[in-house]
Amino acid sequence: MYLLLASTLLCLSFAASNGAQSRYRQRILVLGGDGMLGSETVARLKLRGHDITIAHRGTWYWDSALRIKPWVKFVPCDRAQFNDCAERLGDVAREKGMFDMVFDFSGYRPGYIKDFMLKMRSKIRRYIYISTDSVYEVCEEPSHEGPTLEEDAKRPKDPKTREAYAQKDAYGNAKLECEEVLRREHELWNIPFMILRLPDVIGVRDNTDRLWRYLLWMRFHDILDKPVELPKSLENKPLSFVLAEDVANLLIVLPEYDENVYNFAYNLAFRETATLEEFLQIAAKHLDVPDVKFDKSSESGTYYYPSVTRGPIDIKMAWDYLRWNPHTLDHAIRKTVQFYEYAMRSEDFKEKRKAILNSLPIPGHAMEAFKRRLKEVYGLDYDRQAVVKDEL
Repeated sequence: MYLLLASTLLCLSFAASNGAQSRYRQRILVLGGDGMLGSETVARLKLRGHDITIAHRGTWYWDSALRIKPWVKFVPCDRAQFNDCAERLGDVAREKGMFDMVFDFSGYRPGYIKDFMLKMRSKIRRYIYISTDSVYEVCEEPSHEGPTLEEDAKRPKDPKTREAYAQKDAYGNAKLECEEVLRREHELWNIPFMILRLPDVIGVRDNTDRLWRYLLWMRFHDILDKPVELPKSLENKPLSFVLAEDVANLLIVLPEYDENVYNFAYNLAFRETATLEEFLQIAAKHLDVPDVKFDKSSESGTYYYPSVTRGPIDIKMAWDYLRWNPHTLDHAIRKTVQFYEYAMRSEDFKEKRKAILNSLPIPGHAMEAFKRRLKEVYGLDYDRQAVVKDEL
């Protein structure tokens, strides 16, 4: 596949270097756009002057009601019942013209893509689908050494094996089915598409709270008498991660790219890989928590990364053809840690902070020590029902 892409994009370097220089207003439809990656993308799209319509169920996470909502056209939409919002999106297209680009952050089931295309394929020009490296979990084991390539997304030929893989990872199976729907749409209707496969995403305003939980675990692990658990299976396993900001910075220039880069899938990740322990040690460094204790005795243990088993992904295609140039892993972790440290102190995120603190498993014998540490570090008074910043 890589050789095919290389021959197909023989003159891509010239086209890409010129295409991304032009900036012109486009009509962009964002499906989802209320989560970590979507909100980062929408905020940057608006700065570039694009006309943005967002379609999601109406939950505005973190501070997106202030940061995003006033600057976009919002269409309430539950993709499980797309007919209810298809007419409203059609009205927007009739009023403003065809959507030049669709960014799909919420396509979790193939039926969502099918329903959208049935109603909207005549009203869109290009389709960007945010996929995942979980698709490789339901594919054949690669025959090569090293990181997973885009061309490794091949389902097993044996039907029983395919079914077993699909049952083992329903999420990865559904996302790969979504990719397959997009490819069929291109074959039938010639709609240019691009698939971006992401590993575990880190960044600010993460609704999964995975890194934030790790930061609090490392901050309080000594008084909670709970070392950070590192399963033996992950002890020496390299992992891929990606920064939401880096993905958003790529997405906002894709409307200006030549169509020669479309109709392919691309892996996006940091250039560096890290084991889970290395990743957390970098986070601990920027958290300024020395000597974090790790428990490596468990065969499984509690862990939030990774969400896949296949290991790191190869990013050469994105590097060569999309000019993918992510930040360093160290920079990304430092910036993310700084945000969550700010969130622990800011009134802007009081409800999010309350929710994550109330979810911590604090044993009774450690409660007083936990309260003292929380007060010393963050200036917070702790109540399991409410966490309120101490007013001076």
